[in-house]
Amino acid sequence: MVVGFVLIAAFGVWETLSNTMFKLCPPHLFRSHKGREFTAPFVVAFIVTMFYYSVNVIWPTTVNVFYLRSNVSRSTELPLTLPPNVGLVFGSLCLMAFGNLLGHWKWTLIGAWTGMVLFGALIGLVTPFKQSLMITFCCINASFFGWAQYESIAFTQLGAPQQDLGFSGGLAGMARYAGGSLAQAIYTTILTNTQSTRAAITIPAAAIAAGMSPENAQTLLAALSLGAAAISDVPGTQ
Repeated sequence: MVVGFVLIAAFGVWETLSNTMFKLCPPHLFRSHKGREFTAPFVVAFIVTMFYYSVNVIWPTTVNVFYLRSNVSRSTELPLTLPPNVGLVFGSLCLMAFGNLLGHWKWTLIGAWTGMVLFGALIGLVTPFKQSLMITFCCINASFFGWAQYESIAFTQLGAPQQDLGFSGGLAGMARYAGGSLAQAIYTTILTNTQSTRAAITIPAAAIAAGMSPENAQTLLAALSLGAAAISDVPGTQ
């Protein structure tokens, strides 16, 4: 990520200061109306995709850890995959059906963004005992995302002069996928590191509370990543 940011900064300097006739990211496009016409919706399009990837990391993890057990039927398991996808489609359809009717595009984008952030944060209330509530929050969050995602991409086209529509469309697509890739790397790293940190605290404590010696509890922690066979070899797990 550090190398990528350095290269992006170097590329920005090159695009601004070089005398290249045909530039990939014309600086005048980003400076138009002090950034309000293109740069602001470009940043929104970059960030908004992060919420899609956050839900697609958080929700499957939540379902697998809290809501799926060996005795859960397939008819119960499959509907749990639907909330993010149903919400995304619903929000997109709402934009198509009511976007032009409502007008005030800037305010509707602000509203969709606010709802997406709010209900995305509320997913942090997840517990094994709030399945229905979490399904609702996840679906609403994805609905606001569906609206905000496509409206932000449309905004990048509305804010560009006609002769720059090719640039703005390409940059909008780049923002969408680059933001998603960055988000996936961040969320996966945070999730993995947090799980490892919490496991190092909670697993030995639970094992000791169940009667295992502190030495064997640490051995159990080390064996977790090695599979069931290694875990069963730890004294006190039988």
